[in-house]
Amino acid sequence: MPTETDKTSGNTDEVTDSALANARVLLQTSLTEVQATVRGYDTKAQFVGVGYIFALSVVGRVGNLIPVGSTFGLAGLFMAWGVVVTPILGFGYLLRPTRKSAARLEPSKRDGIQLALYIDPSQKSSVSSIRKAAMDADLIDELSFELLMVSSLRENKSRWFLRGLYASAV
Repeated sequence: MPTETDKTSGNTDEVTDSALANARVLLQTSLTEVQATVRGYDTKAQFVGVGYIFALSVVGRVGNLIPVGSTFGLAGLFMAWGVVVTPILGFGYLLRPTRKSAARLEPSKRDGIQLALYIDPSQKSSVSSIRKAAMDADLIDELSFELLMVSSLRENKSRWFLRGLYASAV
């Protein structure tokens, strides 16, 4: 039976092939779910952002029909634009690629991680370096690391989506 060593305590536990297969399936399923949630936030932000811009257009047209002069001057204009543009910026930030802004792990906590599931071309720039990383990788560690990174990205996108919604409610 294969054995797996607990790197933190040095304990060696018997791990069956079935347990490893179950762990892989669990991690792959979790990673798939988290990736779908991240894509869901992107889709929601696109719809809500476009809907918000259309709503502002309608409000602007109605506002132009009301003959009232502004008494707030330039400061009022900047405040109004800040209130209008802030939600758009929030939804835009949500949509921009943020993989690199996901939480980082200290290098000591990434020991053994080959980053085989997320290839950075500046670090692995050849087929042989990618192949070596894949051959040296432990699938459970790689899936666990990727799940941690994508989950962090999901939480960031959730925060920004809610911020955009709150800002649009103002």
